[in-house]
Amino acid sequence: MHDDDHTDTDTDTDDRRPARGSLDAASHLADCRQPTTILVLGQLDPAWADWLGEVELCWTPDGQSLLRGRLDQAALYGILDSLRDRGVRLLSVNVGH
Repeated sequence: MHDDDHTDTDTDTDDRRPARGSLDAASHLADCRQPTTILVLGQLDPAWADWLGEVELCWTPDGQSLLRGRLDQAALYGILDSLRDRGVRLLSVNVGH
């Protein structure tokens, strides 16, 4: 093999890989649970409490459903995806308050 035919793949992969410090920071943020409140339109059936798992289900005086809990980003997006898939209309999402 000639030197002209050699391809340096190590250089290619190193340039595209994020710095180790940024991976550690991203992992730390993903593991953080923050107080989260999700307000949805209408009263969800109490049976949803079992499905929601780590989130408390309660109702507001004006007839809306309130989901509260300490969630990390993965859990929050999982709940939001499931609510969307079931046609539930979001009124608000507050994280860290």
